[in-house]
Amino acid sequence: MPYTLVKWLLWMLLAAVVGGVVGYLLRGLRCRQQVAAAAASTVDPDEVLALRRRVANLELTVEERNRLRAERDELRATLRSRPAEAPVEAPVEAPVEAPGGGGLAGVATLTAAPAAPAEPVAPVLDDAALAEAATVLGRRIRLDDLTVVEGIGPKIAELLQAAGISSWWGLATGGVEPVQRVLTDAGARFQMHDPSTWPRQAELLAHGRWVEFRELTDRLDGGRAE
Repeated sequence: MPYTLVKWLLWMLLAAVVGGVVGYLLRGLRCRQQVAAAAASTVDPDEVLALRRRVANLELTVEERNRLRAERDELRATLRSRPAEAPVEAPVEAPVEAPGGGGLAGVATLTAAPAAPAEPVAPVLDDAALAEAATVLGRRIRLDDLTVVEGIGPKIAELLQAAGISSWWGLATGGVEPVQRVLTDAGARFQMHDPSTWPRQAELLAHGRWVEFRELTDRLDGGRAE
């Protein structure tokens, strides 16, 4: 009887020890999981600061875009409301009678010099035209976005804008020579580009001739004629 009691007590003691060890291990595992979860949920202050800066920059960009759009709409309204100017006729000089002459034989008439040709005016594209461009070209088109021209990437667009070529119309009317000069001055990295088709592409874009632009670019390889 005493042997059985002692054996039973030993088993109870062993069970208590095993239970204590298992409980300790489980508590340690749970603590490690909680610490890992807390570490994973910790917010990096540098990342938060970077995100706030990005949001601030985006807000400034949106404000600048809205301001430029307002200026564009105001200029368009001004152009539409301006009355067409009547052509100015060159004054006709009165006939001058030559000394010692009489009648028609002694009359010298002064002819007016031919008027200088008028400067070409940039076409005006409205939102409806740009919406049509998106339908024809299959992507959203922003007015005077030089990167729409095949062969012009963001960096080349920045170089052209810095040189004063900031619109489709400016690229179309300026010709190839100033563009080639910009590429040459930019270094060997940009001299490999061929701008020979860029003014023609820009002309089609400036006039809203989207189908012709698409047909032309389909025949090009990186802005180069095949």
